[in-house]
Amino acid sequence: MTGVKKRVATSVGSRRDREPRHIHFDEHVPTLVGILANRLRRAASGYYRRHYGIGIVEWRVMMLLGRRPDLSANQIGVETDLDKGAVSRSLGVLRRKRLISIVRKHRSSRQGLIMLTEKGRYLHRLIVVDARKRQDRLLAGMTPEQIGMFLGILRQLVARVPHRRSGADQSPER
Repeated sequence: MTGVKKRVATSVGSRRDREPRHIHFDEHVPTLVGILANRLRRAASGYYRRHYGIGIVEWRVMMLLGRRPDLSANQIGVETDLDKGAVSRSLGVLRRKRLISIVRKHRSSRQGLIMLTEKGRYLHRLIVVDARKRQDRLLAGMTPEQIGMFLGILRQLVARVPHRRSGADQSPER
């Protein structure tokens, strides 16, 4: 066990043993992840609204469409883990700004394939550059190995928590 892991394990274990009826924020992974996610979401949403006129949810949809064009609203919801209402509102914003177009599969179909317009692709390219710079600043001081390990841990945690649409609350924290 490395020095850092050992100190963390000892710290968590000893505090847990001394105070079994309490949880400390700085040792509760769901709380720390939630706090980090809230801070990142607020900062990014404000930044993207000020600089590009869209919020973080619209950016998340655009990010997906920039990588995988021609998706349905349902597919966007599944891929981004957003509920139908959030996807619908975001698509409405992006459509009003002429950043996406929706092509109906059939005349009578309510489902359509959604793609970035030329204006949307241009904005996507601009934001990608900015998003990468923002991420680089966030991860500054971490080695490539630490970043790889961090991403691996995040992916493991995401995989362990069931998707909201699965119907059952079987998250490990429960």
